[in-house]
Amino acid sequence: MVLIRIILLFLTFGNVCIAVYCPENCNCFKNFGLLDCSNTFKTIIPDNIDSPKFITELVLRGNQIKQLNVDLHQYSSLTYFDISSNGLINIEDNSFEHMGKLHTLIMRNNLLSNLNNKTLYGLKNLVSLDLSQNHLTVLLDNTFQYFPKLLELNLTGNFIHSISGNAFSGLYALDSLHLTSNRLMAIPVVAFKNVKHLRFLNLEGNNIHHLLNYSFCNNSMLADINIANNDLKIIEDKAFSGLENSLESLDLHQNYLPVVPTQAFLQLEQLSKLDLGANRISVIASNSFYNLSHLEVLYLNDLNDLTKINGLAFNLTHLRVLHIAFNPLLRYIHPKALYNLPALKVVYLNNNGIHKFPKHFLPWENLETLDMSGNFIDCDCDAQWLLDVFNEISNNKKNFIQKSLRCRSPKHLLDLPVSTLKPSDFHCHKLAYGYDAKHHNKTLVVVILSVCSTVATILILFSLWHFRVKIFPIAEWQSNYTRQKNILTDPQNEEDSLSADTVA
Repeated sequence: MVLIRIILLFLTFGNVCIAVYCPENCNCFKNFGLLDCSNTFKTIIPDNIDSPKFITELVLRGNQIKQLNVDLHQYSSLTYFDISSNGLINIEDNSFEHMGKLHTLIMRNNLLSNLNNKTLYGLKNLVSLDLSQNHLTVLLDNTFQYFPKLLELNLTGNFIHSISGNAFSGLYALDSLHLTSNRLMAIPVVAFKNVKHLRFLNLEGNNIHHLLNYSFCNNSMLADINIANNDLKIIEDKAFSGLENSLESLDLHQNYLPVVPTQAFLQLEQLSKLDLGANRISVIASNSFYNLSHLEVLYLNDLNDLTKINGLAFNLTHLRVLHIAFNPLLRYIHPKALYNLPALKVVYLNNNGIHKFPKHFLPWENLETLDMSGNFIDCDCDAQWLLDVFNEISNNKKNFIQKSLRCRSPKHLLDLPVSTLKPSDFHCHKLAYGYDAKHHNKTLVVVILSVCSTVATILILFSLWHFRVKIFPIAEWQSNYTRQKNILTDPQNEEDSLSADTVA
């Protein structure tokens, strides 16, 4: 049986089991065509091996190879080549001319500062190219013109400040472009006209401060854009024009936006994920996310200037996940701020400055995950309803993080977890526990009106009594006094008066 397995292995791998001399300190996996000479202090490409044409994967990571030249031609069967972290300074023209089978080239973390249209000539089947962490400053015209099958280009961590209009000419199939951590000050609109099939664009960590109208008008297939950690202050109303039917994810966190750019978002009906965290937004106004009918995930974290969220701020019928966390100045959330969110399942409200949570501002019965930790609230009658919510959580075993929701007042409850309190701790003895606040308000109004009516009645009665007892006797005395005076001054009047009294 063992003999049969040996024969089968020989028949399977016999074509590649060539006697290959393995360079010192390298690992040779002859059956798989892999030569790994990582971290072996080599300064040149290994050339002392037999039958290099059978090597399909060459790994030279972490050596001291400063230059590439035509010595690479002997490895004409390579499909994978990793020469990252070598301090590579120069690549002679046409060094890759006979490496048409190569589909992955990794030259990350080197010292390359110049590329032209002959530097990488010959890589007609290249699918992935990693040039990240080099010293490139300018991308010249036609630098990548011979890569018709390239899907991913990584230029992260260079010093690129200028991209020529035809720098990406020839990249007909490019799907992902990484320009993270460079020095771009504007979107290279003209250069992007040659990558019409681009779906993912990462511009994080540049110096872009203004998104002009039609910045992505040539890239109608873009589904994911990351412009985080820039100097972005202004987004014009039609900046995303052309992406109405494609854009699904937009990352704008860690910029300087003073308000939610509602007008710029109006046409992005397919957007499902949006990150506006770490901006300078102070208020989330009503209808800030109007017309984002497919938005499912929204991040509003680390907004250090955010103080309030107005009513109907969201109104997103498909929103499932909402992050409003680590906003230290956020004190007020309107009771209807989260109104009409029927799909909401996950909410993070942790580590804000919220002192009161409105009773009906969340669809409690629909939530699967809720984090309210890191807030310090007023543990008064208005907060007593939270006990009902926490009890329901315990019964349903939902993923609610509420143990760190603590009291900031009154003093005798300071810093106590709300979840550990009893109904009596809230000092609402005059109200039956769980009594609806609306009914309480109505009762209070009736009592006040009754008191006012009683007081008014007392005042009226007092006025009548005062008139009868005080005013009327004085008027009667004045009348008698006048009559007596008339009698004294006119005797005839006295006789008439006496006669009248007698008759009477």
